[in-house]
This record gives sequence, C-alpha cells and structure tokens, in this order.
Amino acid sequence: MVASTFLVGALVTQLIIGPEPWYTARIVIPIFGLILGNSMNGIALAIDRLYAETRARRGEVETLLAFGATPWEAVRACVREAVRAGMTPTINSLMVVGLVSLPGMMTGQILGGVDPQEAVRYQIVVMLMIAAAVAIGCLILVGLSYRRLFDADGALDLEVQRSRAN
Repeated sequence: MVASTFLVGALVTQLIIGPEPWYTARIVIPIFGLILGNSMNGIALAIDRLYAETRARRGEVETLLAFGATPWEAVRACVREAVRAGMTPTINSLMVVGLVSLPGMMTGQILGGVDPQEAVRYQIVVMLMIAAAVAIGCLILVGLSYRRLFDADGALDLEVQRSRAN
C-alpha cells in the first residue's frame, strides 16, 4: 500500500498540482490520505478474494500442480478474480461520479466559489489517482501474497488454506 500510495501521490503532487516545494503538507497530507484510505478497501477485498478463491478451487489448483504447473500457473485464475474483486468498487464509483453522485470534494469546491469546470477537473484527477493506486496496490499485494499459499516445495500449504483469518 505504501508503494502504490507514494508512487501515485508523488506523481500527482509533482506533475499535476505542482506546488513549490512538492512536499507541502497542506497538499501532500490530503492527497496521500485520499489515496491510502480508498486503496485500503480495494486491496483488502483483493487479498480476501485470493484466499477464498484458492480455498474454493483447491482441487483444481492441486490438480494443476500434480500435472507439473508452477504455483503461479496453478493460481493464475484465482489471482485474476482477486484483482477483479479489488477493482470492482473503484470501477463502480468511476462509472457514476458526476451523474448519479456528486463527490464531496467537487461539491465543496463549487460551494466555495471555484469555477465548476475547475472543480470537475480536480475530481477527475482524484478519481483517476484513486483508481491507479488501487490497481497498483492490488497487483503488488496479490502478486506477493500468492506465494504464501504454497510451501517451500511448491505444494499448496494446507495450514494457510485452513485458516479463515488470512
């Protein structure tokens, strides 16, 4: 989460907003907070779905491993479903922003007297930065977490599969 938050946050503050210096607290704290708060939900959903999908497809994964598939090849479908599940809330919010719902930042700027076109531009930037951070975070964490499903020999780790807390 730190990697995706810092990468997207630094790009947005340096390239789009461009304050001098780029790490100004009144800019960085809200931007990084928005990114971190929104990406946490997507990443948590993705990790939860990875373990649930692997538990549900345990027979399929073990069969693929028995036929010589690598751990990555065995859980690739589970990883795909996990990333899709993590991205779904963000994609849904992107579909309705401005049409069905008016986000708080955009509404606050308009009520504060900012030109509506400027408020919409900032809201587009915010929504795209959240989507990018969620996508990067999901890919990184699911990509690193799938390895915990397997033991050192590349077999499905039954202790991880029994635990519902993971």
